Amino acid sequence: MASPDHSLSWSGFKEGVLPCVFCDDTLKDPKKLPCLHRVCRACLNAKIEGQKGDVIRCPKCSFQISIPTNGIDGFETDLLAQSVGKLNEIHLNFNKKKKQERCSVGCGRRSLPVYCFKCEGYLCDKCNKSHHQKVKAFESHQSALLTLSDFSLGDGTVQRIFSHIAPKCKYHPAKTASKCCDNCNNEVVCDECATESHGRHAIQQISDTVKRSKKDLNNLLSPMKEGIADVQSKRSNIDDTKGAVDNKIKKTSGNLQTSHKNELSKITTVENLVGKRCEERILNLKNDLKVEIKSLENSRDEEIKKVTEKYEKLINEKKEKAATTEEKLKTILKREKQKFEEIRSTFNATHESLVNDLSVTGTQKRAKLLEMQDHFDQIVVRHEHLIAVLSSTLATDNDWIIINGIAGISSAAKDLVQDINKSFPSLASLAEFPPYKLEEVSPRCDESVWKEVEDPFTTKEDIITADTENGKETTEL
Repeated sequence: MASPDHSLSWSGFKEGVLPCVFCDDTLKDPKKLPCLHRVCRACLNAKIEGQKGDVIRCPKCSFQISIPTNGIDGFETDLLAQSVGKLNEIHLNFNKKKKQERCSVGCGRRSLPVYCFKCEGYLCDKCNKSHHQKVKAFESHQSALLTLSDFSLGDGTVQRIFSHIAPKCKYHPAKTASKCCDNCNNEVVCDECATESHGRHAIQQISDTVKRSKKDLNNLLSPMKEGIADVQSKRSNIDDTKGAVDNKIKKTSGNLQTSHKNELSKITTVENLVGKRCEERILNLKNDLKVEIKSLENSRDEEIKKVTEKYEKLINEKKEKAATTEEKLKTILKREKQKFEEIRSTFNATHESLVNDLSVTGTQKRAKLLEMQDHFDQIVVRHEHLIAVLSSTLATDNDWIIINGIAGISSAAKDLVQDINKSFPSLASLAEFPPYKLEEVSPRCDESVWKEVEDPFTTKEDIITADTENGKETTEL
């Protein structure tokens, strides 16, 4: 358990207690949030009234707080902050050169070096000596007297200041409360309440309840200490994991881009080869046609004029066959280009899908890492504040202050332990990615497609003979 800091000065102690987390000004009518941060009643009420839902967030640690059904009255009054506020007011009045208050005994003096918590008023030095030191009825007030020097002495200042504050009964403010009711959440009560309204309840001395509560709280703080160390370790590793995720995404994206570029280059190369082969076939076809025509023309000139018309017919047939063959070749080329376009389209779609999936996965991992980072940051802030509140509460060494604060501290510690144990994916799993790889398309130039088209000039040379006996001419192809 955190140990009280007996070396704390009054100014250092109050600075850690008095600021409101909403307005950052000195607390007025302090309320305590479940996360132990302190807030002015008016600030908290304004926040509740301006909230649409039934949950608010602490502006300091982002802890989610459910608004009680009875609103502002459902939040506990912070007794420590309330006491510090009163003590600070007394300290400021001690230091004022022009005091408005007069001696509470009635002498009218304004030089007031003493405050009595039992009388709840300031006293001049003369009345203090004549009443509190000489009148027997005021002997018990000696321990309740506070002076300016109490605020400025060395070690033990905070303890000494709070030692003057006697526990008061909530229902009988004039009476000292020295007992706690186990049945009523350790409510501090006076002897009258203990025997009447709490007559059938389990009543303990404040000091005994404080000892037991400290022990219970220590049982909570031990696992919390181990948990917070693990949280701080994970938090320090999140930045490295985020960097690893970003590097992995960058590297994978680069590999995909390179693969995409290389495969597209292969597709284009083979596509160009197919086009070149087709163009070569067409060119060869045209050249062969010229040769065939030339051959037929030569033969025609050598033959007799009577077969000239038949040769012209053969020439035209050759032209028609060549044209038909060229159309077939162009049709095949168009089909092959369509095939490569489909390959390219499918390949591009696959690449786009992989890139999109990588982007979505990376976004999800970054979001989860940011969620973990925010969660761990909140835990660290809440833990630091819990330890600070516990230390300042124990520093008062006042059982009344401690017993009123320790229940809230225990509740906040339980909430913190629960959030420390919240399950998250491991950082190693968040740094891992599935394999993103483009399969090679391996396009090739299929020579067999050209076999679908026969060469129109592979038949043997036309032979024309004349059948003079029958007066007919026969043409063999």
